Amino acid sequence: MVVAFVGRWAWALVVAVAVMGVGQTVCAEEPMGPLKILARKQLQGPSEWGVPADFRLIRTKTELVRAVGVNLAENIDREFGRPRIDFGRYMLAYVAPGSQRSSGYKVHILEVATRRAQDRDELCVRWTLHEPQGFVLWVITTPAEIAMVERADGEVSFERVSPEESATGEPLASAPSDRVEGTSTSHSNTDDYVTPDGQLQQRLVLKDTGGFFGAGTGWKCEVERSGEWLLRIPQNGKPMVTTGRFTKSQLAELAEELVRYDLLGLPKEVTPMTVADGIDVVIQFGDRRFVFHAIHGFRDLPKPDAGAPPGRFAGIAWAVQRKLP
Repeated sequence: MVVAFVGRWAWALVVAVAVMGVGQTVCAEEPMGPLKILARKQLQGPSEWGVPADFRLIRTKTELVRAVGVNLAENIDREFGRPRIDFGRYMLAYVAPGSQRSSGYKVHILEVATRRAQDRDELCVRWTLHEPQGFVLWVITTPAEIAMVERADGEVSFERVSPEESATGEPLASAPSDRVEGTSTSHSNTDDYVTPDGQLQQRLVLKDTGGFFGAGTGWKCEVERSGEWLLRIPQNGKPMVTTGRFTKSQLAELAEELVRYDLLGLPKEVTPMTVADGIDVVIQFGDRRFVFHAIHGFRDLPKPDAGAPPGRFAGIAWAVQRKLP
């Protein structure tokens, strides 16, 4: 009888483990009570590389100051509280995924949910990070978001959700469709851009130039024939250099984009105009050089369009940018 009793409990335990899954987090389970987000604010941290990720559930003014600093804490306190946040009734979810390599990143807190698990209250903060889908400023950014909800007790966990997985994710308004506008009239083929052994036919350079001192913003990407690349991003007046290597399959994909937008068929100058202290975008393939005359550099590029020279130039620039990590 005792053996049978123990056996039934052992079987129940096996079933429970099978249902729950090993290592499953609280956020992986369906929340019982999402809290209404009463206010939210996009934040921007220091423009420095190496700022670590920071995730907090803030329940006091002191904790708010520790998270964002005195001045910003005062602004949030007044903006959310009108005049002050009552931390006896409300709390703040803070999500800062750390330094990003360019502008265009956006943090979005999807929900703060409560549930009962193993006779205790638990909280889950689901969030997502939208990556830039258009042309960007090549400066280090530290995006964050803070959201106010009604106060609740319990331990908290944070779960990142991809924008595609979340039905409530908000895509960036600037994100272009994967569909290419226009009809390509390219007369080139992939053999014009990659060799049979998978290397680039020529060295590829993408940069901006001009401006007050003639050097643009200092952003520059160089891709060697072997696929090795070097990226210079300006940071606090000094270049931050990162390196890497594209695989042969990545170079083949890049070649298809160069064919689609007909790099070798571009006119030498796109939107020819002279602007005092304007920042131009330059693409070089071997000794071939193509210039998009602009005022603000990459920010002035239009949407990719295989049917028009400005859109073709933009498509090539975007094809290189999106390959970078």
